[in-house]
Amino acid sequence: MLYRIELRPAALRQARKLPDGARERVLARIDRLAYQPRGPGVRKLEGYDVVVVIRIGHRRDVYR
Repeated sequence: MLYRIELRPAALRQARKLPDGARERVLARIDRLAYQPRGPGVRKLEGYDVVVVIRIGHRRDVYR
């Protein structure tokens, strides 16, 4: 099953601010979520076939 990827406007703005190399790596990882959006042992929510990216940033900042 292929999932639809939705980037919120804020996530798009944040992606544009990344350096070129980092932006390419991040967007490639986001694209791969269409094929495998969940880690091992994580169950799918009923009725959702969309991955929504709400924020893009450095790991030290986004988990706060």
